[in-house]
Amino acid sequence: NDPKRVEEYLKKAPSKVYLDRYDSGDLNSEIRSVAVRLLAGVQMGLSDESLQPLVNQLVEWVDKKLGHVNTQEAAFVITAMSAYLSRMETDVTAASAQITHPEGVENLQGGGTWTGTAEGSGKNFEVANTGAVPIFVTHTCMGIPTTPRTVPVSEGITLTRGMTREDGTPVKPGEALAHGAGYLVELTINVPTARENVVISDLLPAGLEIANPRLDKDAVAAMGKGKAEKAEGRPENGDEDEDGNAKDNGLTPAYLEARDDRLVLAFERLEQGTHRFYYAARAVTPGTFRQPAMQGECMYNPAIRAATVDTEITIK
Repeated sequence: NDPKRVEEYLKKAPSKVYLDRYDSGDLNSEIRSVAVRLLAGVQMGLSDESLQPLVNQLVEWVDKKLGHVNTQEAAFVITAMSAYLSRMETDVTAASAQITHPEGVENLQGGGTWTGTAEGSGKNFEVANTGAVPIFVTHTCMGIPTTPRTVPVSEGITLTRGMTREDGTPVKPGEALAHGAGYLVELTINVPTARENVVISDLLPAGLEIANPRLDKDAVAAMGKGKAEKAEGRPENGDEDEDGNAKDNGLTPAYLEARDDRLVLAFERLEQGTHRFYYAARAVTPGTFRQPAMQGECMYNPAIRAATVDTEITIK
């Protein structure tokens, strides 16, 4: 019940900055530690002056990481900031704003909210603070890029996709697929260091459908590929090369879901190196279709992510 004594103690108490980050287990991270310190400081009644450096760190993290955050860290940051902001006393009656939008002008008084939407390009919303206290504005933009991304994304993980005919010959980029024919799709995942909780999503073009997402090792071997491999990167039969590395084997995910428009794979752990997953697909509809990019990321560290580029396939 004596915040001043607590502040004096914290200034003198030995401490160590926590810099380690875990992508599994208890998911500790530096930013989560900052959030816990802020939350504890609020509960202990520390002054705004002593808590402001922690608040600044969390705000900076949100500005830089928005769009690439995991649920665990976001939950701690939101909880801590909510506790900090809830103790601030502000006279909302002194707040007001004028909103100029494509449909007209709205005047908003303290304690109220306003929501507006606008479709298409060239739409503007202008918010003017007409009151005596700060106000907060939230906006969301959604859409499809007018031009597709032309450079693959590779941030801590690299993805590539290839296709092979049933006779074992590879399909070259831009080469047409035969209507009704079956193909072996090869997804290659390369990680420079061990990664945990990796999710891969391979989106399908409209003219292609998944024929068999769970090929056994004999079916894969019949198309010129290796034997089955467990999710942690170790071959089931101990088949390794002379350096002790797993050969070009098919990877077995911890979780697999075959949807109409994509194949989703989840791996609890991928050891350092190159891993491959194979599944069977069939060309069912003639035409030219957009092949969406394959995407992947670490579930609890979205900054580790990868994506291929969009392409086109033709089925004749």
